[in-house]
Amino acid sequence: MDTGISARKTRKKSKYTTKQPKTVQEWLAAKVKFPFSYGVTPEGMLVAPPSKPGDIEKVFVLEPRVFAPKEHVASEFEKRSNDIREAEQQFTEARRNLQRVVQAYRQGLTTTAEVVIANQQTKEAEAFVIEKAVAPRSIVTVEPTPEIRDILLNNQYIRNKFPDPVYSLKRGTFPWTNFYINPKDIVLAPTELAPEPEPSLPSAPSMPSAPEAPEMSAAKRGAIIAAKTAKRKIRFAN
Repeated sequence: MDTGISARKTRKKSKYTTKQPKTVQEWLAAKVKFPFSYGVTPEGMLVAPPSKPGDIEKVFVLEPRVFAPKEHVASEFEKRSNDIREAEQQFTEARRNLQRVVQAYRQGLTTTAEVVIANQQTKEAEAFVIEKAVAPRSIVTVEPTPEIRDILLNNQYIRNKFPDPVYSLKRGTFPWTNFYINPKDIVLAPTELAPEPEPSLPSAPSMPSAPEAPEMSAAKRGAIIAAKTAKRKIRFAN
């Protein structure tokens, strides 16, 4: 007897994920979908659960990071300034081009398609400036789940919550890679070596010096002076 009620088969939810990630990027993407299945060890290694019976956990060993030297931070800051300057120049050119296309459209010299293309190029140039000025830093889940009217401002009367998770993109002025680098990437400055002493040439043998005359006593000197004085007097007397 058919009662009109059909029994629906319920499929048991598997404790295994679809497949194990092969890279760190795939691990991060799987972490968003299965936040409680993918963890981190106390040593800072990423752990992926088995994808099927008989498999073992997969561990990703992250490369060590250290504080970047001041020279590296200064060079990255200069590079960022140059990139922002070029991006702003591209945005300025795209906006001027959009103004020219709109003016030509008003005069009937171009079509709507040209305006749409120029407008899209301006949006892409503006997004490029934002990407260079404030780099993406992390993605977090908005909890509790917000209402639709909190995100879509045009629907202020819809109080239902979003059926899917809502994520928020965090941006920062500088990416973390500017301050933390791999120790292998540190280039040590060459140390200044002290100049080696020049080999000294053999010196010529010194000639023996004449022996110094013994110092004359005061009494003997006085007697000699007295004798010379007496001889001089005798010569003048004669």
